[in-house]
Amino acid sequence: MKVLILAQNLIDVWLDGFEALTDDRISFYTFFTVILAECAYLWGFHEASVAIPITVILFGYMLNVIVFSRLKWKLRGPKSEKVVSILYVSFFVTLFVIGCFFNLAISVITTAILFGITALWIVLKYYQYYFFDPPSLYTFFWILVQIIIIGSSFVVFVIFFAKIPFIPTELKVIIPLVYLIFSPLIAFFEDEVASYNIFGLAYSYTLSREFEEYRKKIKKKKEKINSKKRKQMKVLILAQNLIDVWLDGFEALTDDRISFYTFFTVILAECAYLWGFHEASVAIPITVILFGYMLNVIVFSRLKWKLRGPKSEKVVSILYVSFFVTLFVIGCFFNLAISVITTAILFGITALWIVLKYYQYYFFDPPSLYTFFWILVQIIIIGSSFVVFVIFFAKIPFIPTELKVIIPLVYLIFSPLIAFFEDEVASYNIFGLAYSYTLSREFEEYRKKIKKKKEKINSKKK
Repeated sequence: MKVLILAQNLIDVWLDGFEALTDDRISFYTFFTVILAECAYLWGFHEASVAIPITVILFGYMLNVIVFSRLKWKLRGPKSEKVVSILYVSFFVTLFVIGCFFNLAISVITTAILFGITALWIVLKYYQYYFFDPPSLYTFFWILVQIIIIGSSFVVFVIFFAKIPFIPTELKVIIPLVYLIFSPLIAFFEDEVASYNIFGLAYSYTLSREFEEYRKKIKKKKEKINSKKRKQMKVLILAQNLIDVWLDGFEALTDDRISFYTFFTVILAECAYLWGFHEASVAIPITVILFGYMLNVIVFSRLKWKLRGPKSEKVVSILYVSFFVTLFVIGCFFNLAISVITTAILFGITALWIVLKYYQYYFFDPPSLYTFFWILVQIIIIGSSFVVFVIFFAKIPFIPTELKVIIPLVYLIFSPLIAFFEDEVASYNIFGLAYSYTLSREFEEYRKKIKKKKEKINSKKK
C-alpha cells in the first residue's frame, strides 16, 4: 500500500523502543530522566535565580547529546567522527564552565550525579546482560537491576516534580505519565538513530552502516537461538511469562477486550469523585457497593468459565445478575440518587464503549483500522475513563501528592492485565456473563486459534 499507516508505524516504533529499553539501550533514557529529576529538585527547593540558569545548562546537556548523536551517525569516517567527538566534549565542558559562574557547588554536584549515575547504570546493565547466561537473565538479580535502572530515576523525578509549588496538581500527574508513555521512544532513538551511548559519542572510532546492520542481525539471530533454548527448558521463567502476559493483555486491550477495563476504571473514577466531593457518610457505603460490583464481575466470570454446561451456566448467570440487583438495592438505602446515577453511568458507559469498539472492529477493513476514526475511538475508549479517574483522584484532599501520581501510574501500567483476564480467563464481557449460552473449552480454544491466524494474515498484508 502506498498510504503509510501512521498509527501502526508508531506502535511498531514504540514496541521496538520498549524492547530496546529493556535490553541495553538505557543511557539516553537515564541521562534525560536524571536531568529532569535534577531540574525538578532545583525548582522545588531553590530560588529562581539558581534554578533558571542551571536548568538551561542541564537542558543544554540534553540538546548536546541529541544533536551530536545524530551528527556522529551521519558523518561517518575517521576525520569527521574525530571532529564531532571533540566538539561534543567541548560543548559539555563549555556548558559546565558557564554553569560554574552561576553556582559552582550546584553545577559540580548536578553534573557529577548526572554522569555518575548514567555510567553506573551502564555498568550494571553490562554485568546483567553479558555475564549471565540466558536462563539466569530473569533471576531475582536481573529483575532487581531492571527495576533500579528503569524505575529509580523516574521515581525520583516524580517525587521532586510533585514538590514544585507553582505547578497544578493535575499537571503533576499528567506530565510524568506522558513522559513515561513516550520514554521507549528515547531508547528507540538511541538504538536506531544514534547507535552510541552518551560516552561512546566522545570516542572517534568508526563503524560503517553495513557493519552496524550486520551487528544487529547477529544480535537478533542470537536472541532467536536463546528464545528457542528457553522454550525447551522445563523450568518456568516467571518474569518472561509476566512480560508475555502483559504484551498479550496490551494487544487484547487495543483489540476488543475492553469491557472489564472500562467497567473497573469507571468504578475507580466514581469512587474518586465521591471521596473528593462528598462526605464520608456517603462515600464509604457507595464505594463498598461499587467495589462489590467489581468483585461480582471477577468472581462470576471465573465461575462461568469453570462451570461449563447449560444448567450450571444458567445458575451462574442468574446469581451474577441477582448479586448486582442486591448490591444496587442496598446502595439505594444509603443514598438513592447517587446509587442510581453511579450505576447508570457505570453500565451506560461500558455498554457505549462496547458498541463503539464493535463498529470500529467489525465495520472497517484492516487498511482502514488506522484512520482518524479508529484512532479517535481508541483514545476515547482507553483514555477518557482513565483521565477522568486521574482528575477526580487528584481532588481527594487527604491523599499525599506523591500517591496521587504513583497510584494512577501503577494502575495504568497494570491495566493490560485486566484485558488479559477478560480474554484468557473470563472470555465474556460484563454483559455476556448475564447470558446462559454454553461454549465448550475446545470450541473456545479453536476460536482463539482462528482469531490469531486472521491477525497474522492481516499483519502480513499491512
